[in-house]
Amino acid sequence: MRIHARLSPDLGTAIAMFHSDSIAVVHTQHRHPMPLLRRLLAATVESRAGRVLVSRSPAPRAAPGAPPLATPAVARLSAKGKFLFVGDEKLYVRGVTYGAFEPDGQGHEYHDVGKIERDFADMAAHGINTVRIPHTMPPRTLLDIAQRHGLHVMVGLSAEQYVGYLIDRRGAPDIEALIRGKVRSCAGHPALLCYALGNEIPASVARWLGTRRVERDLRRLFQVVK
Repeated sequence: MRIHARLSPDLGTAIAMFHSDSIAVVHTQHRHPMPLLRRLLAATVESRAGRVLVSRSPAPRAAPGAPPLATPAVARLSAKGKFLFVGDEKLYVRGVTYGAFEPDGQGHEYHDVGKIERDFADMAAHGINTVRIPHTMPPRTLLDIAQRHGLHVMVGLSAEQYVGYLIDRRGAPDIEALIRGKVRSCAGHPALLCYALGNEIPASVARWLGTRRVERDLRRLFQVVK
């Protein structure tokens, strides 16, 4: 499996993901993103990496009076060439970001299991198949709920917060150990799609250090994840 990591100094964004043009990452600061999401779910999205077909597939519903349908399990994914597959079918990602939320007294962001269950059921019913968890490592309970509703999960490792230590390593934590611990907390779960290694690295940092230096650091951390 190949990983493609690229830094855009103009956008200040680092992307570390499966080398696949079946994935599109859409970022918007629009206050009301649902109309945009609805259009995306019914359109063909063109990206620099290639062509991404996004089709709306309504979730199956039980007939009136019939018992509820069993929730599908998430099958293991595989990489073939440029694409991700579930069994023999290509995976076309239809996803949303879930969070951040106000943490509870113990600092747990995803603590309301009932809300997660309802939200994921609603997502699946509207054709969404992937959820991105930013910044905070998801508890296994969240991954279990995602699996029950047939959702794949992209987990953010937030490596971008450590990029400043490339300038001054004094006081730097053991970054590799931190990343390794995050990965181990959800490694091997059937709902796990991939890890997002770096997100929105500041353009000023990329220009100061140079893109190659930042890319080398991302590749080093990718080896830790792998």
